Amino acid sequence: MSQHLQMHMGYTTSNSATRQIETSCFCRCKCEEKLKEEHIMNATAIETTRSLIYAALHDVYDPELGVNILDLGLIYNVAVNEEGYVTVTMTLTTPGCPMHESLSEGVGAALAGIPGITGGEIRLVWEPQWDPSRMTEEGRRLLGFA
Repeated sequence: MSQHLQMHMGYTTSNSATRQIETSCFCRCKCEEKLKEEHIMNATAIETTRSLIYAALHDVYDPELGVNILDLGLIYNVAVNEEGYVTVTMTLTTPGCPMHESLSEGVGAALAGIPGITGGEIRLVWEPQWDPSRMTEEGRRLLGFA
């Protein structure tokens, strides 16, 4: 990710269940458009970026449970396109989860430092519904299920 774009990356919320990681430039220059023209990832770069994203998400913890969101089974999919745009599909333990904002902000912050990402979104979904069977063995162990 260019230093210029990194300076302008922001995090916004919307009325829907989608959280956006914006790559708009506050100085109104054409840097985003230029970056997209120059930034095409091959399959290897996409897989490397996906691996970096999963590693970063491993460091995002549910503050109430003290377990990372991967071990909780909250991440359903991570997609990266050839322009470096990322879509993280995830859920929460319950639709009324009080940690909604905190977890979304944690994911956005984790993604912000990954090279190659030009922007993206976090899609919160409720189907399929989360249940404890989605946790990894480590998540179960940490929460006393194993």
